[in-house]
Amino acid sequence: MKHRTIYLGMILLSIFSFNGQSQQNEELVLRGPYLGQKPPGMKPEIFAPGLISIEGSAEYGAHFSPDLTEFYFTRNTPDARAAIWVLKKTKDIWSEPKVIEFMDDYRGSESCISFDGKNFFYVWVNKTSESVEMDIYKAVRNANGWSKPERLTDVDLGFRRVSPSVASNGNLYFSGDYDKSGQKDIYVSEFQEGEYSTPVNLGEKVNSEYHESHVFVSPDERFIVFDSDRSNGNGQSDIYISFKTEGGSWGEAQNLGAPVNGEYSEWYPTVTPDGKFLMFSRNAEGLADIMWVDIKVVEALKSIK
Repeated sequence: MKHRTIYLGMILLSIFSFNGQSQQNEELVLRGPYLGQKPPGMKPEIFAPGLISIEGSAEYGAHFSPDLTEFYFTRNTPDARAAIWVLKKTKDIWSEPKVIEFMDDYRGSESCISFDGKNFFYVWVNKTSESVEMDIYKAVRNANGWSKPERLTDVDLGFRRVSPSVASNGNLYFSGDYDKSGQKDIYVSEFQEGEYSTPVNLGEKVNSEYHESHVFVSPDERFIVFDSDRSNGNGQSDIYISFKTEGGSWGEAQNLGAPVNGEYSEWYPTVTPDGKFLMFSRNAEGLADIMWVDIKVVEALKSIK
């Protein structure tokens, strides 16, 4: 009787263990939109904690592909250079994060995808003992993924070029020092007849005597969001927005304010392709985590020109 009781107990334990393991594995599977994360409200929340935003590294430059089936971000760890990571969704299930395929030979960070999903732009970084050179590279989507990245050579974009963002018409926005050596401003290089034109500084309504960086442009170029360390901010750096006026010029940049900006450093804003969420990075505990919040915190400023 004792042996039969022990045997029955072992069977029940195996069943419970199997069920528990199945439930645990099910929880590890990422399903649905936005990596299966519960959408935030009007208060910023950490995006995918423990998966994307992890301890011991900095994450920034988050963006989805236009069809929301790919998610890209930059991760920088203390013992390695920055690299671009990607997750892909197939049949409603997301893959695990992995470094994008060309990173071993073409290291870089700070990326974006064109709004037709065909071109991938990112910043290639060349560090020497004397200086740091930053260049914008582009890869083209093919049947096997992304092509070998190539440097944009149509026009001189200056010495330091970071955080590219591309409008639906191909116009390239970026932060650099094209006409202001040692200071980062935001520029646009128009895409004309298949080539990029000479960069144009967006002017004093957007740029200041401080650094402006990590720009994101809406597909229709109706607005841009970016970060700046100007003195009227709430913390070390804040996120700002500028709307294009009816005359075609850029309106006065406005601080997004709370709850996006606070006592910490907030930077590298992007907007999801469906226009529903603002994503950005926050250095609350020393290293950056990716945050997201309902886009309504930005829409509240639409009336400001």
